[in-house]
Amino acid sequence: MIDTDAFVVGVGAPLPDGRIVTAVLSRDLLDLITMEFVADGPDEPDEPSAPVNTTG
Repeated sequence: MIDTDAFVVGVGAPLPDGRIVTAVLSRDLLDLITMEFVADGPDEPDEPSAPVNTTG
């Protein structure tokens, strides 16, 4: 069980729509990582993303 495991830490954050995002991380790696939850937009965009111009 995560809540009693001495080797991991669990974190979570509520989303505006009521869902909860969670992560379980090894305590041995906590000094080596930066953990953040990032919102990058809606789950289903209204329109496809425009292609990226890589020719300059």
